[in-house]
Amino acid sequence: MAKANKRKGSSLELDIVHKLNDIGYNTCSSRSNSKMLDNAKVDVCDLDGNLDCYIQAKCTQNLPSYFKIKEECPLKDKSFHLIWKKQEKDGGNSPGTVAIIPIEDYWEYLTLKLNLK
Repeated sequence: MAKANKRKGSSLELDIVHKLNDIGYNTCSSRSNSKMLDNAKVDVCDLDGNLDCYIQAKCTQNLPSYFKIKEECPLKDKSFHLIWKKQEKDGGNSPGTVAIIPIEDYWEYLTLKLNLK
C-alpha cells in the first residue's frame, strides 16, 4: 500500500510540474531534485525562483492539515500552497483536486482576473 501511495503522490507532483511548465514556469521540478526542499515540506520547486509560492502536494482520502504542514515548512519567504487530490477509499476515480492557499493570494488572484477583463 505504501508504494501505491508514493506513486500517487509522485504522479500528482509531476502533474503539477507539467501544468506549471505549460503555463510558462519552465524551470519547475518535483521534490526529487532536492532532498532539502523535500524535508522542508516543499514538493514542487522552481529552479529560477519565478514561482512566488512553495507547493506541497497531497493525494489522500482526508483533507490534509494545511496549517500543520505549513508550520513544518521552515521556508517563510513565500506563501505556502497545498494542492490536494482527494482519493476514494475503494480506489475509484478521484472527485477532484483543489488548491488551499492563503486568503491574501486568493484576493490577489481575483483582482488580477478582474483587471484582465
